[in-house]
Amino acid sequence: MKASALSRVSTRSTMIRSLVQASFVIALTLFTAGAARADEPTEDLTELNLEDLLNVEVTSVARRGQKLAETPAAIFVITSEEIRRSGATTIPDLLRRVPGFEVARVNGNVWAVSARGFNGRYANKLLVLIDGRSIYSNVFSGVDWDEQGLMLEDIERIEVIRGPGGTLWGANAVNGVVSIITKRAVDTQGTLLSTSLGSGAAGMDGAARYGARLGQIGHYRVFAKSFDRPGSPLGSGRRADDDWAVTRAGFRADWDTEAGGFTMSADVYDGIAAGKSFFDPIATNSEIRGEHLIGSWTATQSKRSETNLQAFYQDSRRRSFHLDRRARTFDVEFQQNLTLQRQQASWGVSYRSTYDELVSRTQVLAFGTERQSADLFTAFVQDEIQLHPKFFATLGSKIHYQSVSGLDWQPSVRALWLPTPRQRVWAAVTRAVRTPSISELDMTTRPGAFPTGPGTALLTVEGNPDLRSEYVVASELGYRMHPVSSVTVDVTAFHNSAEQLVANYIGPFYVDQNGQARVPILYGNILHGEISGLETFATFRPSGRWDLTVGYSFLHTDLVSDSAKPTAVTISPQHQWQLRSSVTLMPRTALEAAVYYVGTRPGQNLGDDYRLDLRVSSEVGPMELSIAAENLFGGSHLEFNGVIEQPSLAPTSQSLTGRATWRF
Repeated sequence: MKASALSRVSTRSTMIRSLVQASFVIALTLFTAGAARADEPTEDLTELNLEDLLNVEVTSVARRGQKLAETPAAIFVITSEEIRRSGATTIPDLLRRVPGFEVARVNGNVWAVSARGFNGRYANKLLVLIDGRSIYSNVFSGVDWDEQGLMLEDIERIEVIRGPGGTLWGANAVNGVVSIITKRAVDTQGTLLSTSLGSGAAGMDGAARYGARLGQIGHYRVFAKSFDRPGSPLGSGRRADDDWAVTRAGFRADWDTEAGGFTMSADVYDGIAAGKSFFDPIATNSEIRGEHLIGSWTATQSKRSETNLQAFYQDSRRRSFHLDRRARTFDVEFQQNLTLQRQQASWGVSYRSTYDELVSRTQVLAFGTERQSADLFTAFVQDEIQLHPKFFATLGSKIHYQSVSGLDWQPSVRALWLPTPRQRVWAAVTRAVRTPSISELDMTTRPGAFPTGPGTALLTVEGNPDLRSEYVVASELGYRMHPVSSVTVDVTAFHNSAEQLVANYIGPFYVDQNGQARVPILYGNILHGEISGLETFATFRPSGRWDLTVGYSFLHTDLVSDSAKPTAVTISPQHQWQLRSSVTLMPRTALEAAVYYVGTRPGQNLGDDYRLDLRVSSEVGPMELSIAAENLFGGSHLEFNGVIEQPSLAPTSQSLTGRATWRF
C-alpha cells in the first residue's frame, strides 16, 4: 500500500510540474502580446508612519469599517506589504507573526494553529474565513490547512482577532477569528509571474496571474498556481512520507457603481497530501480536490444605510485510505449597517445548509450515518453607542439554531475609552460557543488491540450523540498607546471561564455480543476550568527605514476533569515571544529577520523551541528577487507532539528558498 501511495505521489508530482510549465507559457504569451504593466506598485512599508498603520481600516470586529486603533478587541493585522516581506509560503507560517498565536508544524502539509490554548491538528476553537467564507470543517472541527492554497500576492490583509468573535461570526469562534481578505481586481491589473525553488522541504512552485478591465465599470483577474513539495528531510538522504502537491486556478471580478458594487470569485484545486494518520501508522496519501463560488452585492441606500447580501457554495472532497469524505456547503447572509445620530448599528440574518458524505473504506473507522445534513439559522444585532465624546459602548448578541446542536446564544458587551488622543482603553465580556463535530457525535474507530491475559481486547473510540455545546465566558481588558510618532504599544489581559469542554475518557471494560473484550474511549463534556493570560507587542521605528517589533504572551491553563480516567489533554506553552526587524537597506533592497521562541509544551516531551527566519530582497526593474532562509537556529526537530498527531509527525528542518517575481 505504501509503495502504491508513493507511486501516485510521483505521478501527481509529474502532473504538477507540467501544469507549472503550462501556466508560465500562458502568462508569457499574454506578456509578449502587449499586456500593460500592472497598476500594483510595490508599497514601501516605511512610507507609512505608525499612526497611519493604526488607522488602517478593519472590518472583522464590527463587520463594518473602523480604525484599527479604535476597535474594542485584541486585533492584529498582517498587511500585504508584510506578507510580501515575510518570505512565508503558507497561511500558517504567516500567522506565526501574531502575538499570542501558537503555530506548530506537524508534518510537511499539516499544522496545529490556535490562539489562547487548546491547540492541535484540528484546533476546534478557531474560526477561519476567506472573504467571509468559512473553511471550518464540521466533520473534525478545525481547518484542513493542506487544502488552503491562496496566492499570497492576492491577499490584501489578514485580520486576526484573539478572543471570542461569536457575537458576529457565529459558533466555533471561541478563542479567535482569522479573516483573510483578498485584493480587489482593480488592484491586481496586468501580469504577474512568480516562481521559486528551495531546499529541504520547500520544493518548487509557480504562479501566474493576469488582470484587466471588464467593460466600463468592471475589472477581473485570473490566476493559476501550482507547487510540489517533497517529504521532510530525515537525514542520510531519507525523507518522511509527507509530500504535498496541489494545483489551483481561479478568478475574481468586481463591478462598481455609485450605488454599490458586485463581486464574484471562484477557484478549483486538485492535489495530494501524503502522511500517516491516527488510524494507520503506515504512510498513505490523501487525494484532495474541491471548488467554491462566492458572490457579494453591496448597496448604499443613503449616507446612513448600507446593505450587503452574500452567498457562497463550496464542495470539498478528500479520499484517504480509510475514508472518503465529501463536504458541501451553501450559505446565504444578509446584513444592514445603519448610522444614526450617535449610534452605529448592524444587524443580519443567515442560513447555511451542509451535507456531508462519510464513506468508510475499512473497518478501522466508521460513521453511524454515512450521509448527514444539517441546517443552521442565525440572527445577530450589534449597536455601538457614543455615550460621551470619549466613551463608547457596544452591545450585541448572536442567536443560532442548528438542527443537530439546538439553540445557542452568544452575547457580548464592549466598551472603549479615549482618555487622551494617543491612548485607548477597552474592555469586553463575551459568551462564545463551540458545537460538537460529526466525529465526536457519530464516529467509531478501532485504532488497535492489546493483550489481556489469555486473549486480546480491542481499543475503540466511540462517539457520543448526547454531547452538548462547549461554552466560554471571556473577560478582556486592553490598552493601546502611541506616545510618540515612532512607538506603539498594545497590551491585552484576558480570563476565560470554560464549561462543558469535550474530551476523551476511558470507559468501563466490557465484552460485546460476539464475545470480544473491548476497552472504550468515550467523548464527554467532562472538562471545565480557567484560562488566563497576557498578550503584548510593541513597534518601534528607530529610523525612517527600520521597523522593530517585539511581542510576548503568557498563558495559564487550569482544567479540571469530571472523569476519574481522562485521557491526555494538549496544553499550550506558557511563554512565547518574538522579535522582528524590517530594514530597507537601499531604496529597492530590504532585509527581514524574525526570531520566535515557544516555551515547553506540557505533556509533549519537547523542549523550548527557537526559530530564526531571514529574507533579503531586491527589485530590479519589474522583477523582485529574494532569498529566504527558515529555521536557521536548529537542525531537524519536532515542533508538536500531540496525542492525535503522533503517527503523522515529521520534523521541521532548515530550508533555503530563492524566488523571482515579475510584474508587468
